[in-house]
Amino acid sequence: MKSYFAFHGNVVFPGGFVQCVRWAVSETEMGIELIKIAMARAGEANARIIAEVDAEGFQFVSAGRVIPIKRLRELACPQSA
Repeated sequence: MKSYFAFHGNVVFPGGFVQCVRWAVSETEMGIELIKIAMARAGEANARIIAEVDAEGFQFVSAGRVIPIKRLRELACPQSA
């Protein structure tokens, strides 16, 4: 099972891949310059950035940066932290 997170700054949107892409596109339409999408596999401690969305469109990223899942979950659900 995979989890996806779309994020910029301290704003994180967890969901499925298509949901994250749609959210990222809507954020770029509201003026956010760059949104990154990370994927995490079940049981792993880190998520890897797999795509970026900006005003020009969607682009997959090869060898993306690694981000701790704990950090993404804390930002996505601050009340549970």
